[in-house]
Amino acid sequence: MQKIWYASVGVVLFLIVGYVFFSQENPKYPKFIAEKRFEKERFFSTSPQSPFKDKSLVARLAYFAPDVRYKVEARIEILENKTDIDIKTSKGTTETYLKYAYLHFTLAGKGLKLLALRKNRRDPFLWVGFKDETSGKETYGAGRYLDLAYQNGQKKVTLDFNLAYNPYCVYDKTGFVCPIPPRENTLPTRIEAGEKDLRE
Repeated sequence: MQKIWYASVGVVLFLIVGYVFFSQENPKYPKFIAEKRFEKERFFSTSPQSPFKDKSLVARLAYFAPDVRYKVEARIEILENKTDIDIKTSKGTTETYLKYAYLHFTLAGKGLKLLALRKNRRDPFLWVGFKDETSGKETYGAGRYLDLAYQNGQKKVTLDFNLAYNPYCVYDKTGFVCPIPPRENTLPTRIEAGEKDLRE
């Protein structure tokens, strides 16, 4: 059976749990982001669930420097008509998600929005796959992901693009099936935060 992208949920949950203790004003924020990246790399280097078959390749991971300007608050617009959406995957198949909400936010003076999806109504996360003007250049061409802890009725959420991560199929194209961000989640700006494409 092929592995699927949410095999990384343990790492994501670890990031989120630690993250909620740090505010935008916290002077230790860059250190916090660095520590989260260190823990991720340690997991990739030691865990049998690592997407890296060759653990030495973990050294090719690359990131933008932590930048608090890419940590923004977003207003959640819950969709009244929550329809299913078929999302294409890296294997040419499709996975069904629930179109759940739009996240409205401002970044560098621009009003932007992203479509947030859920696997089902009980999913404790909002999944946001996105592309931006770094995609295919500094970052993975098919886009990056954010997973946001969410409770029903929540009005706002923090979007921290410093925590944007690559799907596992970046590291193992044959072993993982990764959903491709919907076209409307292509941001008309550069998101110089989070994980970059693998170093050559």
